[in-house]
Amino acid sequence: MATIDKLREYRSFIRILKKMSLCVGLWPVTETNKLQRLLPTIGFISCAMASYVIMNFVLIYHADIPAMTSGLGLAGSYMTTALKIFCVDYNREILKVLHATLDRFIDKVLNESTIRSEVLNKFSTFRKLSVAFTCFVFSSVTAHILAPMFHMISQLIRQVEPIEYASVIPAVYPWTSSGGLLFCCEFVFESLSAYVIFFVATSVNVRFLVYIYQISGTLTAMSYQLTNLQDNDDDYDAIVRECVKNYVSLLECCGIIETIYGPIVLWMAGTSAIVLCTDIFRISTTDDPSFGFLCVIIAYMGAEAMQTFMCAWAGSVLTTESEKFAEAIYASNWAGSGRIKFMSSILIMVTQRPLVITVCHFSTVSIDMFAKILNTAVSYFFLLRTMQDKTS
Repeated sequence: MATIDKLREYRSFIRILKKMSLCVGLWPVTETNKLQRLLPTIGFISCAMASYVIMNFVLIYHADIPAMTSGLGLAGSYMTTALKIFCVDYNREILKVLHATLDRFIDKVLNESTIRSEVLNKFSTFRKLSVAFTCFVFSSVTAHILAPMFHMISQLIRQVEPIEYASVIPAVYPWTSSGGLLFCCEFVFESLSAYVIFFVATSVNVRFLVYIYQISGTLTAMSYQLTNLQDNDDDYDAIVRECVKNYVSLLECCGIIETIYGPIVLWMAGTSAIVLCTDIFRISTTDDPSFGFLCVIIAYMGAEAMQTFMCAWAGSVLTTESEKFAEAIYASNWAGSGRIKFMSSILIMVTQRPLVITVCHFSTVSIDMFAKILNTAVSYFFLLRTMQDKTS
């Protein structure tokens, strides 16, 4: 694919991401109308209400482990979505700074023909992961909605009396409903809240990948500049000073990302293990799982595993690019150059902390985190099996 086509693909990807984020009011526009400011509140309240009715179900049926686990995983997903909305909306102002800074950096990199092709080649993996994650989340949400609809429609076709009404989520409301308008309102609310998960998950999680891509792309360009420095360059000192300035700005961007995404990643690290564990347990305890049931569970597990993997993988990508930049610094022969300004500028970058994403200042986001979550999920699964064996 030609470089110009890849650039067009990147621009198109960002436009689609912006539209999806605007659907839930989470894109940091400079001027927001009342509806855009109200959308995050509506999304947060819908997720909080869904979590409440699901947890009611979990508490009432806590003795029935298969039923309890079916609700526990979904409750975790709604709570995660509510947390994402809160963290992004609460930090809207610093998010605007992050967007403005990274957009300026990546636009400058993509306008330079010498390094543009290399930077755009790396975007392909980010895009494929984002598309796969979006498909998993959309399939999971749609399957959760269509499964009860098909169940009720099949009863109508077979003229089953009375009809067994099925809901999108395992929920116990403060009131009782047995069909009619009240049940329709519940079904519409549950369906809309499920699509809130879709739009929030895709916009917030995919944007994390975009931020990491923009930072790593800027680091790639800076590494190229330092590696190809020539003593006879007229703007020798200016290039180095710009690298120092950009590196400090990237450190600030990483700090903003940690502020916004730190609580989200920390929460996901705990809930993802629970969700994966409960879904594996549901499959193992179902004697004759239907095709529809398997589609719902597999899509849900895929979405949950993908969002955790994307964050962990992106963290490792940033760490790798930061290490490559450090190698480019040492390869520039700064210690023996004899240029005082150059050596001072290099020392400023060397003494700064590496560009990595940490979770609430105690754990680095890396692919190792994903492996630990999978190990925890397996441990939880065997614990549930032991509890199930004791109660049976």
